[in-house]
Amino acid sequence: MARRRRTRMRFRFRRPPWWLLLGTVVGVAAIVVLLTRPTGSSPVPVRAGDMAPAAKALETKLGGPQRYTEINATDKGVNLFVAVDGANEVAWYYEAGRLDGPGPSQAAAPDHTPFGLENVALGRAAGIARNAVDRSPTATMRAFTLRQEGQLGLVWALDFQSSRGGLLHMTYAPGGGFIGVDAQ
Repeated sequence: MARRRRTRMRFRFRRPPWWLLLGTVVGVAAIVVLLTRPTGSSPVPVRAGDMAPAAKALETKLGGPQRYTEINATDKGVNLFVAVDGANEVAWYYEAGRLDGPGPSQAAAPDHTPFGLENVALGRAAGIARNAVDRSPTATMRAFTLRQEGQLGLVWALDFQSSRGGLLHMTYAPGGGFIGVDAQ
């Protein structure tokens, strides 16, 4: 009977072809670029991301939650209008980490119903602004405001001017959901 000789299988590491290495490097670079690129092409012209720190600074200074009649972001900072009583409000201004105010007490506009921030996602303000700018890339944002608006109640109200001079008014729910747009 013939004996079989056991042979050990030898595995050699073979270098992969150059095109496989190049493809892997290009693929990884593409993924890095996609994950780190900005989400929109147009800059957001207001300081929406400062709304949450502004409200926190104000509430810390005043010792607790406030009733607001309006909060709006500009290209430089955030205006916070705080209800003093049923008919008056005072303005505070937040810019670059600094809170200024209060301004003199003045009569609140009739449509400025006081509201609290219990159900408002202020931390989502910058994302809402970015979403709105991405929806209207040829228009310029003129106002970014949190306020009571008629039958809709508390909304994020964004006003844009189109490149043709028309006006767009977008509204978002306090949590950030898109409600609609009106063209004027």
